[in-house]
Order: sequence, then C-alpha cells, then structure tokens
Amino acid sequence: MACGFDTGALRAAVRHERIVELAFEGLHLFDIRRWRTAEHVMPGPIKGMAYVKNCVLTTVVNNSFVRAFNPERDYLWAIPQQGIILNPNLIQNPNW
Repeated sequence: MACGFDTGALRAAVRHERIVELAFEGLHLFDIRRWRTAEHVMPGPIKGMAYVKNCVLTTVVNNSFVRAFNPERDYLWAIPQQGIILNPNLIQNPNW
C-alpha cells in the first residue's frame, strides 16, 4: 500500500489521471483495450461535446449510431497475412 491507497484505488487514480491528462492525444482507445475495460466503456450512443445552453449543461448525443464492442474479437487485432507468411510459427488471432 502506497500513500494510503490500496491496489484498486491506486489503479483507479492512475487510470483517471491518464484519461484527464491525455484527453486529446488519442491514447484512450489503447488504454481501455489494454485494461480490458472497453466492453464496459465503449458500447452505447456516441456522445459529443457538452455545452451550456440557457444556463443548462447539454451534451450532444448521436442516437442514430450505437457503438458496439465484441470482447471475443475486438481486444485482439488481426495479424497481417504478410507477417504470417514471414513467420510460419504465427497463427491468426481468434475470430479473425
């Protein structure tokens, strides 16, 4: 235990810090895949910018497209065919 945090609390603090500090750097998708939390974070309607309209905080939501995440397939990416040709010991990731 470091600085009064247990493991779960420290992990949550580090994850929150990465989300806040690296917000516009395009790393969050890789983080949620590495942390295996994408299936909880990604599904649902696309949410956009929040703004104040008539003294009310409003968030733009695109309900015409609902994002989905398949944990059996989307945590691993396909290995390119050229890589498999170069190294015959490689096998394709499941569901690809």
